Amino acid sequence: MFFIVGRSRSGTTLLRTLFDAHPNVIMPFESPFIWVLRNKYGKRKHWTIKHLTSFYHDLYKTNWKFKLWPVDKEKLLSDLLSLEGKTDYLTVCKCVHANYISTFQKKEIKWIGDKNPKYSIRLKTIEKMFPEVRYVHIIRDYRDHLYSMLKVNFLGSVIPEILYQWKYSARTVESFRKKKPEKIISIRYEELAKEPERVFGEICRFLNIPYEPSVLDFYKHEQEIKNSLDAGLLDKFQKSLFNPINTGRIKNWEGKLNEQIIKMADTIVGKYAERNGYERIYKKTDIQTVIRIIPRITIIRLYYLYRWTIGIFPSEIKAGIKRKLPSLPRLYFAIFPQDKKQFDGEQEKFSFRRG
Repeated sequence: MFFIVGRSRSGTTLLRTLFDAHPNVIMPFESPFIWVLRNKYGKRKHWTIKHLTSFYHDLYKTNWKFKLWPVDKEKLLSDLLSLEGKTDYLTVCKCVHANYISTFQKKEIKWIGDKNPKYSIRLKTIEKMFPEVRYVHIIRDYRDHLYSMLKVNFLGSVIPEILYQWKYSARTVESFRKKKPEKIISIRYEELAKEPERVFGEICRFLNIPYEPSVLDFYKHEQEIKNSLDAGLLDKFQKSLFNPINTGRIKNWEGKLNEQIIKMADTIVGKYAERNGYERIYKKTDIQTVIRIIPRITIIRLYYLYRWTIGIFPSEIKAGIKRKLPSLPRLYFAIFPQDKKQFDGEQEKFSFRRG
């Protein structure tokens, strides 16, 4: 099994689609069930019929995204129940993936893939859970990533958090690659968009599977893919699924992000920009920008600490605490209302879609 790691809006969906189109790979739509259900089932080594039945029902409670998966529910349950006895969590999860019915024709399956942006900032935890898996990492220019995240209002459009997570992901992957270079391949979105044959070919060699030129024609299966999805959920999925690979989304940020935001981006991301092939505009430390950033990053890190702390409580208690305390965007914009005002102005200026 391998995981696609990379921040949201960085080309992870494009990669997933290419793998879905490959005849030797099973690569379902994104669903967080592996991560969400890990606390309940992750350490289980022996599964009863009751455990497997419970796991099956929990699959459909985890997230609406799993409902996008075209599967034969009866076959899925039957296959899961056949794992009764000594089985690890990864094997049970692979069984779920193996039941995904792809639009594309399959031959001998050599790899099962899973894609979730959360993996790129939780790589250490994932590696401890599944030491036998490999990773395909994709990274995108942090300014294009930021601009795209703001357009769809991901992470509540808290700009310092978006940038901080980009940096944290880049740092985590870099650290992992130094320790276990044989287990991960890193590519840049911009290179994949410009030279898809070469870059995807490198990934195929990393996984020891043949490169299939036909994968680049995935967009020609638009109607078949649409027919396989629930009409009520289709509009929630990324529309880029039905577009051929192109360079139209490279440097979208230019002329759209204002100087203050670019300075903040260059300062927060820092040296990790150059380390990943992206040139900063503002390389010198700007005291005003630093003074602006410090309290914002402090609030974000304190909030992360709070989320980690409540994570040790039982689910019922944790859910109760979450209901009573504000989300990070609500807390952040209450403390820094000027940031909300600025973002609202950017939304109007660039026709950002409000979340």
